[in-house]
Amino acid sequence: MPMLLEKPSSRSTVLDKQQIADLSAGQISAMTTEELVETIQVLPLESALGIRLEFAGRGTLERLAHLARRYCY
Repeated sequence: MPMLLEKPSSRSTVLDKQQIADLSAGQISAMTTEELVETIQVLPLESALGIRLEFAGRGTLERLAHLARRYCY
């Protein structure tokens, strides 16, 4: 399986909207918490939710990543 997020240096690169739209459910499930948070950041939600995504539970992050995929489709 190809790397989900390229990490050329210590900083990661957020996926573009087309890459997020093309993610499979399996790829989302295999993502690390950091990758999920970076994927979700495409959504205009974080300030509206009033939560810090890195502290959300795994299930919540995966559901939001699926929502981000639909948003980008």
